Amino acid sequence: MAPAGDPNAPLPPGSKYEPITTGGYIGIFLLMLLPLINLILLIIWACGGCQKVNKANFARAMLIMMIIGSVLSLLMFFAVRMLFGSEIDSLMEAFGDLLK
Repeated sequence: MAPAGDPNAPLPPGSKYEPITTGGYIGIFLLMLLPLINLILLIIWACGGCQKVNKANFARAMLIMMIIGSVLSLLMFFAVRMLFGSEIDSLMEAFGDLLK
């Protein structure tokens, strides 16, 4: 039996610091594939709606990465639109006529 303050002591079952299993992470990643549900779950988990500290930290990290990705995507969209706007418009007109 490890002493009370031993950091290597096993965690009691159901502890909020108990690591998430491999199957748990696979389940989380499968849920992240569902478009609107992933955002709702991440917000709930990040705001304390889960029992595991690991899951809350994972949710916060995923939300931060989603925000960074969205901002970078918008910046790239506007940069490409400013640089190649007229070319894109002429291509849209040309291919739009073909599709009609």
